[in-house]
Amino acid sequence: MTDMPVRKRQIAPTLLFLPAFSLLILFWCVPLIPGLGLAFRSPGPEGVWPSLINYSRLLGELTFRRNLLLSLIYVVGVVGSATPIAYVASLLMTRNIRSLKWSRSLLLIPWVVPPVVSSLIFRNMAWAEIGPLTKLYRLISGQPGLLPLQDSSWAMATIILHSFWRSVPVMTLFLAAGIATIPREFHEAAQTDGATSLQRFWHITFPLTRMHLAVGMLLITAFTLQDAETVYALTGGGPHHGTEVAAVRLFKEAFDYGQFAIAAAIGSFLLAAGLCFMLLYLASFRRAEATL
Repeated sequence: MTDMPVRKRQIAPTLLFLPAFSLLILFWCVPLIPGLGLAFRSPGPEGVWPSLINYSRLLGELTFRRNLLLSLIYVVGVVGSATPIAYVASLLMTRNIRSLKWSRSLLLIPWVVPPVVSSLIFRNMAWAEIGPLTKLYRLISGQPGLLPLQDSSWAMATIILHSFWRSVPVMTLFLAAGIATIPREFHEAAQTDGATSLQRFWHITFPLTRMHLAVGMLLITAFTLQDAETVYALTGGGPHHGTEVAAVRLFKEAFDYGQFAIAAAIGSFLLAAGLCFMLLYLASFRRAEATL
């Protein structure tokens, strides 16, 4: 009997999360369950259910396997390029430099601009003869007649560059928030001991901002995996399906071809890929924290 008040005090904080958890279930699971059920319907007007024919059809397609590979390249390219630049930007933002204060507002512009609008801007920048990206790509490749949006590799590079431009501000804000919470005494003590700037970053800043980095990477990965509108606006998935990531394939199956069951199956693959990335990130960061 004497333990009851203690148990109630331990359970009471958990009960405060029930309203938020209930809303999460309502807005996440209610649309998810019918969507997954749709993926098991066989093609045709009657829609026989349940069936794995949609999954077997997709897994047997070379095109869909290429869609998944392009999605992986897209995610790795965006996250891998945005993370180091975001770390540099966040370190500059958290310093008391007057000339950098105005840059904090400018940093948010790529995220504030509507995705389709920024996609069309990048499309014009990579257009034929007059685009500045076209001139840059020709200079890098040494091909004077290069048309980036008609070459699969350079079109994919343009898509990654566009998402990199949009992702850096978000990652920077997460990392800057983490860096701002680190007590100055840590850096002052390390500097007194003779630690260099790189050593202070590696042994103080990076370990203490790991969770902020994990959240930022998860957010960017989720946005990139489900990104259909910007890729579709930039290239339409072309040329020759060379930039048709899985999200664009889902969009085409649902809205161009009316194959909603196939689109739902593709969506379940994207959901599984997102969960795999989440588990990979969390496992790697927890393992790194355990070694500290």
